[in-house]
Amino acid sequence: MEEMITIVLRTVDTNEMFFRDCLESIVAQTSEYWELYVLDENPTEDFRRIVAEFFPSDDRVHYRHMRRSRSASTTYNHGIHSAAGSYVLFMGQHDRLSRNTVSEFLKAYTAQPEIEVLYSDHDELEGMQRVHPHFKSVFNPELLYRTHYIGDFICVSLKAFKRLGLLREELDSACIYEFLLRCVEKKAKVYHLPRLLYHQRVMLTEGDMKAHRKERTRVLREFMTCAEASYLRRGYQVKVTAQSNADYWRLEGDGSDYRRHKSEYMLLRDEGVRVLSRRSVERMYALLKQPDVAVVGVRFLGGGFTLDNCGYIFDREGLSYPACHGDPFFEQGYDKRHILPRDVSMVDTAYCMLDAKIYKKSGGFDKSLAGRDIMLDYCLRMRSKGFRVIYEPAVVCYKPAGEIISTMESNDALMQRWGDVIREGDPFYNENMAAGLSNYTL
Repeated sequence: MEEMITIVLRTVDTNEMFFRDCLESIVAQTSEYWELYVLDENPTEDFRRIVAEFFPSDDRVHYRHMRRSRSASTTYNHGIHSAAGSYVLFMGQHDRLSRNTVSEFLKAYTAQPEIEVLYSDHDELEGMQRVHPHFKSVFNPELLYRTHYIGDFICVSLKAFKRLGLLREELDSACIYEFLLRCVEKKAKVYHLPRLLYHQRVMLTEGDMKAHRKERTRVLREFMTCAEASYLRRGYQVKVTAQSNADYWRLEGDGSDYRRHKSEYMLLRDEGVRVLSRRSVERMYALLKQPDVAVVGVRFLGGGFTLDNCGYIFDREGLSYPACHGDPFFEQGYDKRHILPRDVSMVDTAYCMLDAKIYKKSGGFDKSLAGRDIMLDYCLRMRSKGFRVIYEPAVVCYKPAGEIISTMESNDALMQRWGDVIREGDPFYNENMAAGLSNYTL
């Protein structure tokens, strides 16, 4: 029997025109292997008529009028329990799917049956205009702890719910976010499809905006509480701080004991590098204390208040480029790339911190390589062993212009060793964006 996706659609305070637009995108799917549950929490059953209008005699479509629940998770869990498909897809009542969304998701699950959670890129809808594409990276735990960068549009296998548990019914806005944090804790197989398969509607009316501002504090507190609780379950105490009018938060671990643990880390610093931030070693060590982190790098300032790099990305030929090079220092960058810690493929050796035990056990740097190839090789080795490489933008450094350049022989050796991995592209850099020096631009 062909596997199927169950689309769960919760309707509450629904705009009829946008709801019709949503249903139209489901009708237009190129794959027929889906079913739909419309779980209606509006006070009347008026939307039953609209569902019947779009699907007059389709036994894949189910409408249920429900009592207004205390949380979105309660309604979503009802949909999960009712699902006949192998996978459950959550989407917003006013949003749209691309025509091939279901087929692309099923294709990914077929190619990699071990996938438990699947997500894609998305853009935003202003009226019928598509704007602001959000091109994401592979599953990025460090970034997820500071902002819900994936969003609520995810597809989850029923097997994953059995292993990880259902959505927490005490949560409302953050129920899917909290589920993704459990994916981090339980090392779930989360996969990213670098395709614009979802179109999320932004609020347009003045009334919507007022309601959104009123809810912001409550919603943000719920997300922050989930992040803090997840860190505590992993055995870490953190301080979580809200940012004014922002959809992200600061999360700071305790690295104040770094002086007592100097044997546990190696601090690399090139000649001429100036550290411009206070508590730099403390902040880096706070991240390195996580047992799966092998390398922590920082943000480098260039000339004229522009960035030299926010870590590095590599292309399919094994050449590495400074991320966000030349961007204005005081801007947030594409999807907050300048300002939020995250997992990256490679950092700058000019100032970074390494786990000393992991470094020695792995044999350290390969000095037969040259230039940036040395660090790229080391970071690829770390990731192949299950360790992470982290970028900490709160630590800012300045380094003099010029650096050691790689050689053709070094690049050939790197490709011989890591060619299969490198040719797949940098997992933390979306293939839909410009490569080379002009990166993180649309």
